[in-house]
Amino acid sequence: MGDSKVFNFLVKHFLLYAIIMAIAIFYSSYLFFIKPAFTQIKSGGPLDRDSQKKIFLELKRYLKDLEKLENDLGKIKEEDYQKLDLVIPKEINIPKIYLELEELAKTHGFTLKRVETGEVKGGVINIYLEISGGNYEQFKDFLGALERNVRLMDVTSIKFSPKILVYSLNIKTYYSE
Repeated sequence: MGDSKVFNFLVKHFLLYAIIMAIAIFYSSYLFFIKPAFTQIKSGGPLDRDSQKKIFLELKRYLKDLEKLENDLGKIKEEDYQKLDLVIPKEINIPKIYLELEELAKTHGFTLKRVETGEVKGGVINIYLEISGGNYEQFKDFLGALERNVRLMDVTSIKFSPKILVYSLNIKTYYSE
């Protein structure tokens, strides 16, 4: 019988509870969603019209720069692409690199003792090279030849063992991905 009284009470006052719940939902929505967005707009936050206009103008300028670059790219001749392919080839051709290094070493009076390929990642090939023979002047000439070589190569470290006349070099060369 007690349950029936509670039920009747709730039925009689249902409209009042529904109105109170609706007010609570609307008020919490205002507090958590509308008021923070309005505050951001009012204080010049990311939803501010001027901020949006500034972003729009930056993106418009960026698009214009991209269109100019695309136009300039169309002006590049095929022979220039071929030259670029010699400097930074599209493929990883380790045997060709070994042959180039061996030829450079022979040309400058060195013997190629060891060539190892390290990590090949992200357009970079790491190479360890050991050459023997030659003197200091020949070694300087060899480094100059590496610098002037058509294929881009960066010598990252050099070690010299004077007792056995061995030069150890770490070289980075590149390929386009």
